[in-house]
Amino acid sequence: RTIRFIDLHLTEVARQMTRLDAALFETIETKDFLDVAWTSKNPQVAPGVKAITKQFNRMSNWVASSIMREQDLQRRSMVIAFFIQAAEE
Repeated sequence: RTIRFIDLHLTEVARQMTRLDAALFETIETKDFLDVAWTSKNPQVAPGVKAITKQFNRMSNWVASSIMREQDLQRRSMVIAFFIQAAEE
């Protein structure tokens, strides 16, 4: 049997997603927001903001692809509902 993420406990999924974001958020320094520092091509400048932006984009792509991967409309609706509930959690 294949385990799908929507079969997992919603609170635990939300907790783990939050832990990933919180760990990255803690690395952001106030100076990273000065002069739009995160747009710098230098990887040493604003690494925390760049990391959390990359994580956000990765998570957004995962959510979108998880939704679109479902061919059946009812299953697609279940995946959307799962992510909405996880976000609310």
